[in-house]
Amino acid sequence: MNKKFALITTASLLLGFSSSARASSEIDWSVSFEQVKNTQQNKLIEQKQRNLTFETRLYELDFHLEYVFDEQGKLDNVLYYRSLSKDSKSCAQEYNAIKDRVITEQGTAKTQESVYNEAAKDSAEKLCSYAATGEYQLETAWQGKTADISLVLNTWKGTPYIGLYYRKSSH
Repeated sequence: MNKKFALITTASLLLGFSSSARASSEIDWSVSFEQVKNTQQNKLIEQKQRNLTFETRLYELDFHLEYVFDEQGKLDNVLYYRSLSKDSKSCAQEYNAIKDRVITEQGTAKTQESVYNEAAKDSAEKLCSYAATGEYQLETAWQGKTADISLVLNTWKGTPYIGLYYRKSSH
């Protein structure tokens, strides 16, 4: 067996992430920036001093996969995020479809809805525009074996997005 292929396969299993259609809450938090960069099988689209971002698929949808490292070079967060159109009429539907997939893997969890504009409660087809301005947000949280997991519908610079965050477990 080719040693490089064996290394890539092993690293992908340790990270719990590959180009597969599901995420894993069992993350090897000891991997380094260079290990992720050299073993990640997805296409690298951005590299910063402490971040690596890849294109990936999750639950049969296009996502970005970002690895965030702390100042000591330790893996701090792993996140998937998917930008949405503020004109879309399906923000909550997409969020709930992804939430259902995570529930299948992690178990049930309560979703917290934050509404900063009462009009956001009136119109499901306008939720993306309210999410884009930060007037409507959703968050569901789980506690995995090695990670605290959050699924959010939120905004970044006026663009609504769905994010699936993994942070090193605090327990």
